[in-house]
Amino acid sequence: MGVSLNPATILSGQGIDVSSVVQQIISGQSGPLSVWQGEQTTIASQNGELDGINNDLTNLQTAVAVLSDPVGPFTAQTATSSQPGVVTATAQSSAISGTHQIVVTSLATTGTLYTEPVSAGADASFLTGGNTSGDIQLQVGGASGATRDIVITQGSNDTLNTLASYINTQSAANSWGVTASVVSDGTGSRLALQSQSSGSAGALAIINPTSTGTSLTFDPPVGGANAALSIDGVPFSSRNDVVTGAIQGVTLNLVSQSPGNPVQLTVSHDTSQISSAINNFVSAYNTLVTDINAQYAVDPTGATPALPWNLIFPCALCNPAF
Repeated sequence: MGVSLNPATILSGQGIDVSSVVQQIISGQSGPLSVWQGEQTTIASQNGELDGINNDLTNLQTAVAVLSDPVGPFTAQTATSSQPGVVTATAQSSAISGTHQIVVTSLATTGTLYTEPVSAGADASFLTGGNTSGDIQLQVGGASGATRDIVITQGSNDTLNTLASYINTQSAANSWGVTASVVSDGTGSRLALQSQSSGSAGALAIINPTSTGTSLTFDPPVGGANAALSIDGVPFSSRNDVVTGAIQGVTLNLVSQSPGNPVQLTVSHDTSQISSAINNFVSAYNTLVTDINAQYAVDPTGATPALPWNLIFPCALCNPAF
């Protein structure tokens, strides 16, 4: 683009309009820049469209992978309970379809042990007869469980509070699996021991209840029993309320006991997973096709793609230009 000078202005003695000349020079130089800026905007728009199509392809690839998984939704199993308030279940793909009758006789319990109230309070010594020491033997895990020897020393752990602290320290350091606390009411304070495990592994007992050298009297232990149930008439016992291995590929969750009340558990193919996988594939495919079609607009002069086909499908077989 050339620079135009007005001869009439020059000959009239007014001279050359420098501002006009400079503006014409700038306009001449900025012409290509405007074209380049427009191309940059177009390229940025195309890049955004390509990113969207690439995301669609990734989603379709994921949906196809799920459908082709040999242990995917087509092999998925589900377990349905007729009484979820008593027992629920989850099934793995290895579960075998069928119906089972389950009776939950009792749930697993944790072992607990209390002393009789100490009327003098939780900070009074419970050593008796001038004794400066005593001994309590606590058994954890039933008749075949480990025995924990608790040595009582005057001024160290001869009150309920200090004894509870001592037991908790020893339990944490030596894996006793027991938690101690002090509970109080209008009759005095008690030492409370509770197992950290349910079932027979958590049963508690005092081996020498009458020769401790203390005034502590322990009530009979409570709890520490396995869950009891039957499956299709066969009795089972479990240390906790999550039962595995009783039915192939099925995990039972015992919620409440209901003796004499059979619960029907049905194991079958999980059609919901199959439907979900197929729906995801159809949705991903339709989204991809819709987004590609949106880039291939048809006008009276012929098909004009918004995106060049060699950008969408960069191969000789997919590109109509080849």
